[in-house]
Order: sequence, then structure tokens, then C-alpha cells
Amino acid sequence: MNKKTKIYVLVLIWCAVLIQLFIHSSVDREERLVRQVLSTDVDAVTDSTIKGFGVYGTEVLTENAKELIVKRVAGKLGITSGYTISNEVVSDKTVTRLAKLGEQGNTEVKLVCAMAKDAYGQDVLENYLMVQIELTAQASGAAVSVKEDVMALYESLGIVPDMNLHMKSQYKGKLTDTEMEEETEAFLRELDATKVSEDRFEGVKTVYGYSKNIDDYVYQDTNMVNAQIAFSYDEENDVTYIHRALPFIDGPF
Repeated sequence: MNKKTKIYVLVLIWCAVLIQLFIHSSVDREERLVRQVLSTDVDAVTDSTIKGFGVYGTEVLTENAKELIVKRVAGKLGITSGYTISNEVVSDKTVTRLAKLGEQGNTEVKLVCAMAKDAYGQDVLENYLMVQIELTAQASGAAVSVKEDVMALYESLGIVPDMNLHMKSQYKGKLTDTEMEEETEAFLRELDATKVSEDRFEGVKTVYGYSKNIDDYVYQDTNMVNAQIAFSYDEENDVTYIHRALPFIDGPF
């Protein structure tokens, strides 16, 4: 092996090491989020939701084909029985939905077929595969491993998905502005994230952050965002709900 070849091999090895470190740091931030939410009291956690979204081709599919696809995807998650399948038309989209209720959480696999515009402005059919797993409070500690399983499922299908992790907890009483600020600072610190912006709307305080160590992100105006925390107060039950998510809260407050 000549000197040039040795240098080339060393570069490849270091690139592989750096990629592994990047992946590990991303997962580590998610694990920090889970530990932070669970550190107060597992009873304070209400639920956790993992969502995956990706394009599953542009072919025209029959109803039978759509059902076979959602069954196949569910099977990769270990769901082979006890589920329901429904087909519906929502606006200009057709939705094939497989749902399974479980003791530790609920799973939903959806194939949404809709018309979209290609790069030339022409109408094109796109099939979107969505996977959503809602974990109970007791099962929320497994949120990161569940997200990795969903990611692996998409990769096995040759799809690069958008992924989202959303954890919800509750505290008795109404948090003060100081307490919300302390929770926000702890959230951003655990993720090595910096604050991007903050807003209040209809009694909900939301803070957006960004961490360079988390690979997923969305844009808020021109800013990259991949960490979000929000506070909402339920006056009737005197409970403050705290939503923490990577990269954003994808669900009701």
C-alpha cells in the first residue's frame, strides 16, 4: 500500500468515525429529552408520540394494494392481528388507515394518496406513508428506541423520512413566568440548544430552539428550528401542560 492509498484509507476511517459520532450525539439529545421529562415523576407524563412521514412512490394504487401496503408496514412493527383497516376520502385525498390499540400505546399506519405539483408545475400523484405511535405514560421511557425502530422501518423501504418526537407532561397548578423560564432553560440546556424565538398566543407560551447536534429541523421563517417547548394552562382542572418536542410540536396543545 503506497502513501497516497494509506492517507485515503485513513480519511475514510475518520469519516466513518465522525458519522457515528454525529448519529450518537443526535440520539443522545433525544435520550436527554426523555430523561428530563421522566426525571420529575413518571406520573406527571401523560403520553409520548412518535411520528414518521415519507413519500411512498407515485404509482396509482388500487384499494387492495393500499391495504396490503399498510399491512406490510404494520407487520414490520410486529403488528399482525387485532387491527382495523378503514378507507376514506378526505377533500381531494384518499386515506387508507390501519389502527391497533395496545396496552402500552396505540399504533396508526396511514397511506395518503394526493395530487401534488412537480418541479415543472405539473400535477403528479404522490403516496405518503405516515406512521404514528402513541405511548402511554408508563411506556414513554422507550420513546427513543421506538423512534429508532420507526426510522429503521422507513429505511428498509428505501424512504428517507421526516421524524418527530413529542412528549407531554402535566403539573398541578399554574406555573409562574419564572417557573416556565426555568423549565425552558433546562430544556434547551439538556439539548445543547440555543433559543431562536418565543411567542404567546391564546394563553399558550411557545419557545423555539435550535441545536446543531440534532439532524432533523424545520424552518420558522428563515430560521432553523429543531427543539420546541410550550406551556398551556387548563383552568377548569388547574393543570399546566408542558409539551416538549424534537423538532416541533406536531399535535394539539
